[in-house]
Amino acid sequence: MARLQATRDLILRGRSQRQVRHNSEFARLVVRQETMAVIEQAKGIIMAQRKCGPEEAFDLLRLASQRTNIKVHALAAQIVERIASGGNADNVTPMTRDPRPGTRAQPPA
Repeated sequence: MARLQATRDLILRGRSQRQVRHNSEFARLVVRQETMAVIEQAKGIIMAQRKCGPEEAFDLLRLASQRTNIKVHALAAQIVERIASGGNADNVTPMTRDPRPGTRAQPPA
């Protein structure tokens, strides 16, 4: 809603549609860059904890995001914050991946 209002304000101030579109695209890129950093940090934490590769770490993060209905970047931020605040580093990911292809992920034992 705020983005829509900002776009309306820019149009009302006489900026062209092209300028508004450019500014909007730039804003999306900035947000994506900011969220990617925290996701990469969370992947690193998961990789160290689970001794897995980057693809599996992201899959674990994605599956946990879907299961908890929390956006990936928000879940990643929670993981990074938990570690940064000196919280318990054990089991920061709520799911592990079943090694058998075609099976669903299971909660950790």
